[in-house]
Amino acid sequence: HEYQRRSMLEADERAKRKKEGTILPGWIRERKDFRDSANRRNSFSKIADICHKRAQERDTDEKKLLLMWAKGLKYFRTIDQNTIEAVLERAKIRTFSPGSYIVTQGEIGDHLYIVVRGEVEIRVDNTRKNVIYQDVLGGIAIENKTPRTASAIALIETLTLCLKADDYIKILKDKKFTDNRESYKFLQATRWFSSLGRTTLEKMSSYLVEKKFECDDIIYELDDPSDEFYIVKHGTIQLYAVVEYQTMNRWPKGKSKWEVATKTHRVLHPLREVKEGDFFGLTGIALKHRRTTIGICKTYCSILHLSKNQVPELFTKNEIDKFVKLEVKDYPSRQFVLSKIEEQKLHKRTTTKALLDAAELNPSALRMA
Repeated sequence: HEYQRRSMLEADERAKRKKEGTILPGWIRERKDFRDSANRRNSFSKIADICHKRAQERDTDEKKLLLMWAKGLKYFRTIDQNTIEAVLERAKIRTFSPGSYIVTQGEIGDHLYIVVRGEVEIRVDNTRKNVIYQDVLGGIAIENKTPRTASAIALIETLTLCLKADDYIKILKDKKFTDNRESYKFLQATRWFSSLGRTTLEKMSSYLVEKKFECDDIIYELDDPSDEFYIVKHGTIQLYAVVEYQTMNRWPKGKSKWEVATKTHRVLHPLREVKEGDFFGLTGIALKHRRTTIGICKTYCSILHLSKNQVPELFTKNEIDKFVKLEVKDYPSRQFVLSKIEEQKLHKRTTTKALLDAAELNPSALRMA
């Protein structure tokens, strides 16, 4: 009877799914994460219809949906919202028939294309590399003012948003002007750079490049080249010293010989936190050596970068020496770090011994611990 009851329930469920036009069982369709994902897919299916409208004809919800969709494209993930909005507002709709070349390898980039719907084959030297469905084409060539590195061919009818290179360059220039102004105000408000002259701050602002990092992202690793100088705009960076030490274990092998094994341990010891308005990474550039620390984001971070070649253009030798002293003044010595590691090892050995002693008196104590 139980078997018959379950068979009837399963048959009812299959009939219900067939009627609703889905192969997914009800318990999946009722999950909140599935419903949210389905709602997003249904919303994004309207993107092509929104793109067919002129920018001034789109309502607030349509603009938000189009922006959300564009942010998910790989090319736009590192670009700020205002720039994306400007691109979407100025771009015009353009359709390519099957077999049409959207961009051609070797030509000078005169347009940026956002593939909204369709299939596009990417070819390099007439060799097929991959097929894309929703992506941005031609942006890198316009930014770097270089010839196209690949051809893009529509496999089926493909709908794109098209933006002239001149319009895109103007958007980027406007963004750069805004970024420079914001960087100048930020540097003026910091305790380290506010004393620099206006000319130096303006030049420094024009050189700075802002990059964003997630929590636990590594800014640089031990022994990386010292290529950049960093200023924290938002967030907190933890700098670590890396200390390596060796331990030896031995055990008898036969009656008169000992087997010896050496193990190298790598320990990260926190040096200092770098917060908003602080800087790091200059010491390696000044001393011309590779990184001797590791920089890891403790929070979401926005960091301003200067290349090592720009540092001597902006600062005098005395200013660089002063900044280096400020950067390393709180760094503990290697001997101090090693002593802290020895304390940790001693504490661990003491704790282990206490547990073993307790286990000899009461074997169940070790299991409880």
